[in-house]
Amino acid sequence: MQVKLKVLAGKNSGRELPVPVKRFLIGRGDDCHMRPKSEAISRNHCAILINEDDDEVVIRDLNSRNGTYLNGERLAADQSLESGDHLQIGRLEFEIIIKDRKRVPEPVAAPVTRDESSASLEFDINEWLHEPVENAKAQKKSDPETRQFKLDETDRIALEAAKRTLDSVDGVEIPGPDSSESNTKKLERPKKQSPGKLPESTKAAAASSRDAAADMLKKFFNNR
Repeated sequence: MQVKLKVLAGKNSGRELPVPVKRFLIGRGDDCHMRPKSEAISRNHCAILINEDDDEVVIRDLNSRNGTYLNGERLAADQSLESGDHLQIGRLEFEIIIKDRKRVPEPVAAPVTRDESSASLEFDINEWLHEPVENAKAQKKSDPETRQFKLDETDRIALEAAKRTLDSVDGVEIPGPDSSESNTKKLERPKKQSPGKLPESTKAAAASSRDAAADMLKKFFNNR
């Protein structure tokens, strides 16, 4: 198994440094294999441990002052390393490279195809697109302005009918049935005559028509 550290920053960026021993020490101490000249790195900062039998590579922090960071997180305990991991020691940054391992890395889950994921999504979107249309129809049916327009139109027709009823009783012009003469006739009030009584049927019809029309107008204006 081959383990290397690829330098990611500085003038040596891109250079690959081999890890030739099973316990590779990094620090400023004389016993370390890699000795960076930086006060940010402890004398015995960290160690890379290679276990051929278990096919494992581990990074261990040696109680360093500034810590050892793996993929942006400070180490609290030993951590296994994989190719592509990002290791930061003080100002030094490395990419872990591991080759010729015994075990085959687990395959990455295949991305979900469009047919599997997008079908339900597109269905949901279509539902959302249709929902406002249905809501608009329902709102239109219950729209107060629409109902008010219908009521106003009904009231106008009823008002005109009531007015015609009152006018016909008071002698205002109304349409005539005879088209050979003029289009309208006048119903004139009978002149005051000597004491006498109108036929009961005539009085009752006039009173009934007037009362009905007056009652309709009263209800109309009270509801406005």
